[in-house]
Amino acid sequence: MTEAAALPGQPRGGVLSGPATARAVNVLAPNASAMTLDGTNTWIVSEPDSELAVVIDPGPLDDVHLRSVIGTAEKAGKRVALTLLTHGHADHAEGAARFAELTGTRVRALDPALRLGDEGLAPGDVVTTGGLELRVVPTPGHTSDSLCFHLPADRAVLTGDTVLGRGTTMVAHPDGRLGDYLDSLRRLRSLT
Repeated sequence: MTEAAALPGQPRGGVLSGPATARAVNVLAPNASAMTLDGTNTWIVSEPDSELAVVIDPGPLDDVHLRSVIGTAEKAGKRVALTLLTHGHADHAEGAARFAELTGTRVRALDPALRLGDEGLAPGDVVTTGGLELRVVPTPGHTSDSLCFHLPADRAVLTGDTVLGRGTTMVAHPDGRLGDYLDSLRRLRSLT
C-alpha cells in the first residue's frame, strides 16, 4: 500500500493503515525471489467495525499462504466476502481460484479470463463491501490489465506491482508498455 501523500512504504506483513482504523492488513506470501522481492503482498481490507473483508491479490497457489490469509481475517473477526486482483501475474493471481473455493467468494478482475462470477472490474468502478469503499484506478503499463485500488478513507492506494516498496517494477513487452506505465504513474500522482 502506498500512502497517497508520502513515499512508497515497504510492506513486510502486518497492519499498515492508520492504527486507529486498521483498514488494511498485509499478509506476505512466502514466495521471495528477484521478481517478487520479499514476497507478494496479499491485502485484507475492511472497515474496522465490519465483519466483511475484501482480499486483494491472494497470491500464488500455496495452500499454507491462502489458509494463513483466511486465518488472519478470521482472527480479526472478519469473513472474506470478495476477492479482487490487481493483475494476472501468477504471483498475484494463481491462487485466486483455490482461494475462492476456500472462501466461497467471487473473484473480480479486469481480465475476463481471471474472473470467477459474473462481475468484473472496470476503470472508475467503486467497490463497496461492508461499508468499505475502494475505487478502481486503471494503471496499465506493468501489464495491460493492471489496476490499483484507491482507499479514500485512509488516503492510500493499493498498487499491486505498479508501485513497489523499493526499486522499480518491470515493464516487459509485449504486455507491458512504458508510455502507459508513465501515464499510470501520473494518474496515481493526481490522487495526492
